[in-house]
Formats: sequence, C-alpha cells, structure tokens
Amino acid sequence: FYYLSKWGSVFCLIFNNLMTLGRDRSFQESNNRHQTPDTNNLRGMLFKYLDKCQDNKINFFQKSLLREILVPKIILLFAFVLIIFVPFEGFSNESQRGQVTNLPIPRYVSLKAKEANARRGPSLSHKIDWIYKRENIPLEIYAEYENWRRVRDFEGLGGWIHYTLLSGIRYVLVKDELLEMRLLPSSDAQVIARVPQHNIATLDKCNLDWCRIVDDGYKGWVLKSGIWGVYKNEIKD
Repeated sequence: FYYLSKWGSVFCLIFNNLMTLGRDRSFQESNNRHQTPDTNNLRGMLFKYLDKCQDNKINFFQKSLLREILVPKIILLFAFVLIIFVPFEGFSNESQRGQVTNLPIPRYVSLKAKEANARRGPSLSHKIDWIYKRENIPLEIYAEYENWRRVRDFEGLGGWIHYTLLSGIRYVLVKDELLEMRLLPSSDAQVIARVPQHNIATLDKCNLDWCRIVDDGYKGWVLKSGIWGVYKNEIKD
C-alpha cells in the first residue's frame, strides 16, 4: 500500500505538470475552436481526476509526516521517560531506609524520656529549637545521622534528638475531641469509652480503618482517622 500510494502521488505530480498547460487561459482560448462535446467531457473528467490526485497527494504526505517524523519522536520521548524515571523510582525505594539503622524512613517512635531537647542540627553544639516534656508522645523519624534522629510531632515541629531518648514502643495521640472507643472495629459496635483530645494511648493493633488502643484502663477500637501516630494504610497485628 505504501509503494502504491507513493507511485500514485508521483503519477499525480507528473500528470499535474502536464495538465497545467491545459489550464492556461490563452491555451484554452486558442483551442476552443477545435473542441467537441466529447473532448470537453474528457477534459472535465481529467481535471476532476487531477483534483482528486491533489487531495490524495496531500493526505499521503500528511500521513507520511506523521508516520516518519512524529511517531518516531513520540517513541523516542517515551523511551527517554522510561530511562530517566525508572532508575529514580528504584533509587527512591532504596532511600526509604535509614542510613544508620536500615529501618524504614519515615517511621513512628515514641519519647521514652520525660524531657528531651530537639536541636537544630545533629550535635550538642547546635541550638535547641524545641523541648519535649511529655513522656511517650509519638514522634515521626524522617532522617538519621550517626546517633541522632530528626523527628517531628503532630504539629510538624521538632528537630534532632539523640537516639537514646527514643523508643520503638508505639503510642498514638488522640486528635478528635472525645473520640469514641468501641468494643469491635465497627461503627455499629458498642461504645465503651470516650477518649479526651490530646490523650496519649498505647497502640495495640490496626486494620485499614480501625486501631485498637489502650487508654486509662480501657482497651477498644477507634477510628484510625481520629488518632496521630499511625499511617493511613498501615496494618499492625
């Protein structure tokens, strides 16, 4: 089909050059005396075919432009995107591990000391930006450097804390006011307690939507959206 279209366009181009002479007004006037009705019909058919050839030639070259120029560039661009972004995706997955502990970054921990200084940098010589004075408060580690961990709280505040002041025991902070604690992980389950806002509770387990916590002697299920210190898609057994 490609070669037929190509040779057809070439024929149309040659035929167009030949018939251009016939379209010249002076040439037509000089031959009007010798034309017959059959000759006029034949010339009309030839000119219609010429117009059709011109349209086909334009369509052919438009398709050729798309096929021979645009399509290869699109394929090249797609290949370039794959080459550039796939390695970075792999690199980003590898970078989700801490340089010191090889544990996931970010991750939730808790403060095991009654007081801890959050510094501007990972050393004792750096300025103290924040002081935590609440034991077991949940914190999120999002960077590591030697014996220091960069943390932030539920308000986004924090700094660098020495790792000896942190614990892997999980706690959560209640975000909602009087968060309903239920007997089972269901909105239809019995409410066994209402946990005050900003309370710190021990995290026991989680499914996609609910977490079981322990607070002030009560153990029950609360909506995951009502607490801070656990990830949205995190499952904890």
